[in-house]
Amino acid sequence: LSPAHILPGARELLKELRERKVKIALASSSKNAKKVLEKIGLRNVFDVIVDGYDIKRAKPDPEIFLLTAKRLEENPSHCVVIEDAQAGITAAKRAGMYAVGIGDPQILKGADIVVKGVYELDANRLLNLVNNKLRLWK
Repeated sequence: LSPAHILPGARELLKELRERKVKIALASSSKNAKKVLEKIGLRNVFDVIVDGYDIKRAKPDPEIFLLTAKRLEENPSHCVVIEDAQAGITAAKRAGMYAVGIGDPQILKGADIVVKGVYELDANRLLNLVNNKLRLWK
């Protein structure tokens, strides 16, 4: 693996979020997530990394996302999850988070929105999603 393996648009999105002082986390059930992030040069971008060593139950159980929110010291309802798998979308929704699906809307049922790729997202769009959700709940 190398930086060339980063999804199109991901590096730019992470940079934008960092510049806006948004907390960023990675929640992966993989036990080699930290090693992968090191290899692609993104390890230091994340405030929190929760991986397979930290959890007992895999997605679609919300444990990984709830633990991530706790470590970020954020209310789960203030969190946006970007996921490419149905189990992850289900886990995010069960955790009370906003779920952005990456891929096919027919497969990613239950996502709040689905986009074709990370390249369709930017910091403003993600922050607006959270702000609109919070307004609806007030």
